[in-house]
Amino acid sequence: MMKLSAIRIPCISIAESARFYADKLQLRKVFGSESEGVVGFKLGDIDVLLEPQEKGEFEAERYLGFSVEVENIDDFYQQKLALGVRFTGVPEE
Repeated sequence: MMKLSAIRIPCISIAESARFYADKLQLRKVFGSESEGVVGFKLGDIDVLLEPQEKGEFEAERYLGFSVEVENIDDFYQQKLALGVRFTGVPEE
């Protein structure tokens, strides 16, 4: 049996990204620092790893996508808007 255990997210700025994940998404930091080259957060049972982007990583139109489930999308959306998170659109069914 397999299950997802970690998501690696390449970042232009680990410091800015770590602030976003801690302050805006309110994830719990569990290890690392910018000087160590990795910062880890917990999203349920999954580790979210922020790492520096590698040279050319965002070229050739590569992107990262994943979905998370929340109990109430409208409440989540309003809470994150209040924290300054920018969305590209409103939640929809």
